[in-house]
Amino acid sequence: MNTSRWKSRLLIAAAVHCCLWGLFIMAWPAVSFGIYGYADPLVNTLPWQGCGFVIFLFGAGYTFAATDPDRHFSLVLMGAVAKACGTAGVVYGYLIGSLVWYSLLWVTVNDLLWIVPFALIVRDAMRNDRRSRPVTVASRSETHGVWFDWMGA
Repeated sequence: MNTSRWKSRLLIAAAVHCCLWGLFIMAWPAVSFGIYGYADPLVNTLPWQGCGFVIFLFGAGYTFAATDPDRHFSLVLMGAVAKACGTAGVVYGYLIGSLVWYSLLWVTVNDLLWIVPFALIVRDAMRNDRRSRPVTVASRSETHGVWFDWMGA
């Protein structure tokens, strides 16, 4: 299999997962709040639905990154960092007693599952970037056409 093909397929799977999970949080905020194991009842749904929207937007970003994972690795890097921070937050919440044990199951499915493949995509892209030829104004003009012409390059 082509090395970029597995990356694109993985990013599409991550995109579908995030979009569905984000939509679930937006559509049923109280249910999703409880699934995460938060003890307090959800009083104001808007901030929680906003989190769902951000998760949905990550899915949109992964969809875009899937078109060329090496070129759009910064989107994958943002996702990996967000998933690492989300994992750390849930583990911390569990350790201080704010979250129940099964919240660790959700963090495994929603975050930990994706961290290693995302890190591999970013690593490969950074290696490939270092191996590419230096970019000059002339080479950019050849590949991007009119954009650089009007800039006087």
